[in-house]
Formats: sequence, structure tokens, C-alpha cells
Amino acid sequence: LNIGVEEVKGVDEIRKAAAVLKEAPLPIRYHGFVEGDDVGHGVVDVVVTDGFTG
Repeated sequence: LNIGVEEVKGVDEIRKAAAVLKEAPLPIRYHGFVEGDDVGHGVVDVVVTDGFTG
């Protein structure tokens, strides 16, 4: 969950975590950043957020 879907948006920690997830050999498809209104529209099945926003 981020303030925009663009990879350049958000605080350093969020952008760094996204870069790690993007390159990790995960058994799932990593979608990338989503905005708050995407959560209820079924854009993704799982949303990862920091403790501040979640």
C-alpha cells in the first residue's frame, strides 16, 4: 500500500522493500504498489502495509 502506484513514490523504506520483493524468487506474482482505493476493487489478493498505515 503506497501513496501511488509509481515506483518512485513513497518513503525510502517502502521503496526499498518493494525492490526486494520485486527481485525475490517468490511462489506468487508480485503486483507492486497499490493505492488505498485498489484494496476494495480486487486489484490484489494480499496487501502489505507498514504499521502506520495498517
